[in-house]
Amino acid sequence: MQKIILASNSKQRAIILETLKIPFTIIPANIQEKAIRHTKLKKQVTAIAQAKAQFVAHDHSGIIIAADTFNVVDTHVFEKPKDKKHAFHMLEELSGKESVCYTGYCYIDEQNKIFVADAVTIRVRFRDLSKADIMRHVQTHPVTQWAAGFSPAYTDTLHLVSSVQGSLTGFSHGLPLERIIPLLKKSGFFV
Repeated sequence: MQKIILASNSKQRAIILETLKIPFTIIPANIQEKAIRHTKLKKQVTAIAQAKAQFVAHDHSGIIIAADTFNVVDTHVFEKPKDKKHAFHMLEELSGKESVCYTGYCYIDEQNKIFVADAVTIRVRFRDLSKADIMRHVQTHPVTQWAAGFSPAYTDTLHLVSSVQGSLTGFSHGLPLERIIPLLKKSGFFV
């Protein structure tokens, strides 16, 4: 069997991939994500995931899986905040609103000639958050590591959200397993 490489430093992506009980290696892609821009946000997040996968595939063989996620309210894109104050303002803006979460993913299996780069769209409704709710969250979590300053992968951050429509793992862990599992099966893995 080929080795699987997760081209990401995301703890959440590693945690959700571990649930498949298939060994994998983590090799983060060192790319300039902010240099990749597109007028259509779904294409942008797909292009970032593809760039990550191709960066790692250049020096490593095996099945490469990469992903990227960000949230959008209206036309405002929420990527990773630069600091806690920025995270506070992001969450304040998300309070009581619906956001669209895009998770791009890329799957490269050169041996079996499988190449997929796409994205899933998730609609997320945030509950009305008080300044105290937001401050408590920002002070007790690594908010600069997460798009929009939150991660639903942790049960103590789920209280920020009131509803979700779309890919559960694409939203919760930044990796849509409902898309990845069929690809792994095509590559010969039993999952």
